[in-house]
Amino acid sequence: MGWYPDALIPFLDPQTGLAPAGAALQAIPVDVPAGQNQPFWVDLFVPRDTPSGTYHGAFVVISDQGTASGEFTLEVWDFELPLKPSLNSAFGIEKRDTLPNLIELLKHKVMPIDVEPSDERELIDNWGLTSTNLGFWSGAYYSHCTIESTAPPTAEVQARAAQHQPDLLLYNYTADEIDECLPGILPYIQDWGQQLHAAGIPQLITMTPAAELLDDGTGTGRSLVDLWVMLPKMVDEAPGQVAAALAKGDQVWFYTALVQDDYSPKWLIDFAPINYRIPALINQSLGLTGTLYWSVDHWSDDPWNDVQTFSIDGSSYPGEGMLVYPGEPLGMSTFVPSVRLKWIREGVEDYEYVQQLKNLGYGAEALAIIQPIAADWTHWTLEATELEAVRLELGEYLEAVTQTAGTPYHEAPNLP
Repeated sequence: MGWYPDALIPFLDPQTGLAPAGAALQAIPVDVPAGQNQPFWVDLFVPRDTPSGTYHGAFVVISDQGTASGEFTLEVWDFELPLKPSLNSAFGIEKRDTLPNLIELLKHKVMPIDVEPSDERELIDNWGLTSTNLGFWSGAYYSHCTIESTAPPTAEVQARAAQHQPDLLLYNYTADEIDECLPGILPYIQDWGQQLHAAGIPQLITMTPAAELLDDGTGTGRSLVDLWVMLPKMVDEAPGQVAAALAKGDQVWFYTALVQDDYSPKWLIDFAPINYRIPALINQSLGLTGTLYWSVDHWSDDPWNDVQTFSIDGSSYPGEGMLVYPGEPLGMSTFVPSVRLKWIREGVEDYEYVQQLKNLGYGAEALAIIQPIAADWTHWTLEATELEAVRLELGEYLEAVTQTAGTPYHEAPNLP
């Protein structure tokens, strides 16, 4: 084991605006041993109504060896990214799905899988919530090809859907990793799909598009699965099936877990941070429109010192299922984000730059910019400087196109 420069301890508790008192762990003051560096992560929030232009700022570092200061310059472009991200997502919370923790995820542009209907309006209007899971579960998952629950009747699906806000994408995450279960459970998946579709609810399953699932049997031509969620290797092994699903108007999403190939980005703590950011641009190149991750808080018993979070078949996967840290050692009740979660947010914003160019009719140009560094799951850069250069090029292009169009892109009111 060792030190992990990953958990980001805030100077101030975001819930109170005050420095945590008497906490076991604190951001400052900090003792820096001789010959070592202590990095700090700084998020600079630009209010949504900030005029474009060049801004200047300064910072001061105070230590027992004196004071040092510096300056920085910030260029604010003449366009806005929407409050609601175009890249959809579904990120699981195992332990603490409190409202402040949901907000913490939404600040980083990822959607919690499950949200209480009573919280939805605030999360939509203020934090950009776009979707939620309806919550019916079949019981089928990897190596467990048994349907434990029959499909809920259409009326029951409709009744539950009516509890949610009408401007959310409602989906039902019915089963998980069931490629090996076909054709045995096909009749059950058909029943689930038909009942959900009759209620107007799309079905999400982590699996490869299968020919027998590309028609729900109701005469509409609709696929039984509407949101196909796939590992990179699954996408690569079934290009024809993926193309067929996309051609029908289905969505294909990306997910990652463990280390299931030797070439695609991985979300483990001992992989370079760019692994967390680059999938969003690869999604744009491949026409994928969402990201699923099974858990953000699958902690060990001592997550601040032990990141061995997941082991299977004699192999360990440090940081698997863990993108946040518990706030109690800091005197806080909320999640503490990791550097890796910040990089995922950057990726969602990368995706948005491309999407806004697509929306304005410049999709081919945007894809030409990103494909040299994020063409597919095999061809992608490990160089952060290359990715930053592409972000800069996209931003400058989007600003120029937006100014030509005459009206900046606006979608939502200012964040509080």
